[in-house]
Amino acid sequence: MGETIEARLQRLEDIESLRQLKAKYTWLLDHKQWDEWADCFSPDFTFETGGNKLPLDTFVSVVSNSLQPLVTSHQLHQFTVEITSATTATGVWWLRDHLVHPDNGIDQKLMGFSSRT
Repeated sequence: MGETIEARLQRLEDIESLRQLKAKYTWLLDHKQWDEWADCFSPDFTFETGGNKLPLDTFVSVVSNSLQPLVTSHQLHQFTVEITSATTATGVWWLRDHLVHPDNGIDQKLMGFSSRT
């Protein structure tokens, strides 16, 4: 027997909640609202790169110091989300970044994708 209508509805509501969170994440990032942006992450968040692990406060500091002088635009496009349990999901968002450094006129256009678990 298939999923109940309640389970299907819950899955769709969860996907929509994640979609809204991702949109909020990019809006707050582009508007440099760092405290509110940090609230998009779980308190136990760590950023791992090159064998280093940054706790949330350090990660927010690094990102804010890097992006504060720039004009940024993060445009979200197609996405996929899979609800993997009652408390976990995986997803991929395609995005386009546009970063401008107003002091030196460097205009960088970056295209890529973002994957969050």
